[in-house]
Amino acid sequence: MKKPVVVVSRPMQWGTKFQGKKFNLHPLTLFGIEPRLKNGKVALDSVGTVIVNDGMERALEFFRQNKPAAFLFSSMYYPDGSENQIRTVAHFVEQLKTISPSTKFIYWNGNQQGYLDYNAAAFLPCLDAVLTNTRDPADFKIFEDAGVKCVATLYQFGFDPEEHGQNRKRRPKYDCFFAGSQTYSKKNPQKYPNSKWRYDFILAVANSFRTLIHGKGTWAGVESHTYLYGQEFYDTFLKASVVIGANHWDLERYYTRRTVYALASGRPYVVREIPGMQYDFENKKHLCWFKDIPDGLDMIKWLLKHPVEAGKIGEAGRKIAVERFSWEALLGQFEDLLENTIL
Repeated sequence: MKKPVVVVSRPMQWGTKFQGKKFNLHPLTLFGIEPRLKNGKVALDSVGTVIVNDGMERALEFFRQNKPAAFLFSSMYYPDGSENQIRTVAHFVEQLKTISPSTKFIYWNGNQQGYLDYNAAAFLPCLDAVLTNTRDPADFKIFEDAGVKCVATLYQFGFDPEEHGQNRKRRPKYDCFFAGSQTYSKKNPQKYPNSKWRYDFILAVANSFRTLIHGKGTWAGVESHTYLYGQEFYDTFLKASVVIGANHWDLERYYTRRTVYALASGRPYVVREIPGMQYDFENKKHLCWFKDIPDGLDMIKWLLKHPVEAGKIGEAGRKIAVERFSWEALLGQFEDLLENTIL
């Protein structure tokens, strides 16, 4: 008996390096041989990939010929000058749905904004399911209220163990590394509930330890650097002894790319407590969480003074990340969702 065909737009490892056990995964060739982002950078694990000139026609023909059981896709763009480069893509998705009405269209949304972001809104008429980076009921309700019948959790940012953390014995140059943007604004302090707290925390870390920061925005009196992409970004986690984190939102079991990449690096991860994370990790075994700024600074100081114990935490974090967040592990979770919840 043939396995049902499932079309996936990312990651590029699914259907190539890692094969589905229950479904025949077909990587969609929308983005060409070397998928790129709008800024021209190679996409790799990122979302927001640009569709190449003949990508849409190839996809339309595949849907005509195969009528797949499901289509998993994330944010994607077509540089035709339309608003947000999304109108043409939304029309393209509608064409696919018209060709194969029985196909379950699944939007993989890792952009938790507290509201229906413009990508999800653009694709909404075609969506049968949305997958999010959190297990928070409030986030689920945003999509349910918009009419999406199936909302579930599948973390959007996985990793390949062969690309992340292979040089863990590399001697760190910094005490701490933070990957994230500075978004606090006095003009709009409520846009992200934790942005002011995060701003104060990162400044406290940077003023106490040798800290490397990469992301958009500026931090008062503290040097920061621009975004990194692909392998250069993965390897930067190894430049510091400790990776630090603080989410913009206090969402239930909300794990972003920073969390996954930090664990994958094999460096100890110190993060402001994420609600419900005790169901997925053990504090001071897989990673270290804290509630207030003094506790976070003390945690970092302890790890720097106890490198053997810090190394054990980092390695335990990597082990659990491979089990739960590697692309191979996420593929198994995705197939279970398809079989038991979506199809």
